[in-house]
This record gives sequence, C-alpha cells and structure tokens, in this order.
Amino acid sequence: MSPTKVEWAQETLNPLAGCTKVSPGCKNCVALSFARRHQGKGHPKYAHTTRDGEWSGTINFMPSVLDQLAKWRKPRRIFMQIMGDLFHPKVEDEWIDRIWYEMAGNPRHTYIMLTKRPENVVSYIERSHGGNYAWPDNWWMGTTCENQEQADNRIPILLSLKAQLSFVSVEPMLEPVDLRLWTERHPMGYFDGYTYTSQKPMLHWVICGAETGPGKRDMFPGWAHDLGYTCGMTGVPFFFKKDSQGNHELGGLIFEQYPEVSE
Repeated sequence: MSPTKVEWAQETLNPLAGCTKVSPGCKNCVALSFARRHQGKGHPKYAHTTRDGEWSGTINFMPSVLDQLAKWRKPRRIFMQIMGDLFHPKVEDEWIDRIWYEMAGNPRHTYIMLTKRPENVVSYIERSHGGNYAWPDNWWMGTTCENQEQADNRIPILLSLKAQLSFVSVEPMLEPVDLRLWTERHPMGYFDGYTYTSQKPMLHWVICGAETGPGKRDMFPGWAHDLGYTCGMTGVPFFFKKDSQGNHELGGLIFEQYPEVSE
C-alpha cells in the first residue's frame, strides 16, 4: 500500500517498485521521491531502484503485497501500482500473470490500472493471451496523457485493447489537451473504412489535475475548464482533482464523477 492520497481511488496497492522516466509528465516524479526515501531507509522492496537521485531501472516484485486483496473483505476501488508502471518493459510477464491472477481471485473489488506504456499492454496480451483478452467488467484500463502528443499517441493504443472501461488521466496537465476525437460520436456513426458503425471505441472516464510537489509546472485553469466542458457536452464522466493552487473547484464547481459501473 502507499500513503499517497488518490482522490478517485479508495485504496492503492504496489506489488512493484521501480520505474524509469518515459515522457514530459515524468519530470517531477512523486514515485521517485518516495522510492529514494524508502531505499535510504533500507526497505527491501525499494532496494537498488534509484541511483544518483534518479531511477536506476531496477524493478522489484514483492508478491506478498497482493495478500492484502483477500484481507479487504469489503469491495473497494483499488488503484493498482501507483508507485511505478505495471507495464514497464522490465516487468516480467510472470509478475503480471501473478498480479492479474490475484485480482481475478478477488472479484468483489474494482481494479484501476494506469500506464504510460499502453503498447506494452498490447504486447503482453499478445504473448500471454494470444492477442485476445476478455476484460472483466471491474478492471479499468487507463493511460496518462499529460499533453496532446501523448494523447494522440497513447489513446488509440489504449482503445485497441477493447477493455470494458477505458479512461485517460490528464495529470499533470502541461498544456491544453483536446479529447473530442475520442469522446464525440458522429450522428452517422464511425466510418471504419467500409461503412458507418456505432461501435467506435470511446473513452469512458477522464481525470484531470495539475502537477504537485517541488518544481511543479503550473496548469492554466482554462485548460481544465475546456476539457471539462468537452466531457460535459459528450456525457463522459469527469473527475477534477485540483489546480496549481490546490483548489478542488473548477469554475466554482466540484467535479467528482465516476463511470456508472463504479458502484
């Protein structure tokens, strides 16, 4: 577990430790600061995960952490692996197999997985599941899109997974991010190259928030307002965490919306 507060989850669980930076949103990584402190205290899970103040590239797996899933008897909304990336290239397939096995064995919970590397989810499913995977309804799969470049690159890959619930975290929001391509339905449906269909994969949830911590980069409130407006006009649940001043309100309103399947 992690003491880090995540407003949209009821619990967090970290069977892995370690990561590497992959895009601009990683610049002021909170998980890195956490790992440095715990490595310095001699915590075995974080051994060798940092070097000279940065990630070393070492990833450690502590399967005993997964025992907590069975101990939580009441259904919970759990953010899996906040301190790193479950689909980092150095995370072994066997580790993901074990994590997913324990998740499947405790189906009363809702599991939220967030990655900056959705292409690695595709590769894992190809290797371990023959390219097809029947996503459980209570497994939410998301990707981080801190800017438009990452949205354009990552969201099509995320949606290709055809998870039961696909979401985007625009945090830290470093610039305006336009998600209309993945939230708006054309009146005639989606043209797939042959005909119009209503089956275009769409986002089911959008989270937004400013960067926090030392060295944080400011988020202009208008960026978040425009994103919230897009979600409101297209019926996509919108969860706004906080702005650069720590305010939870956006335009005088609090947005803490969840997909309907969350309850």
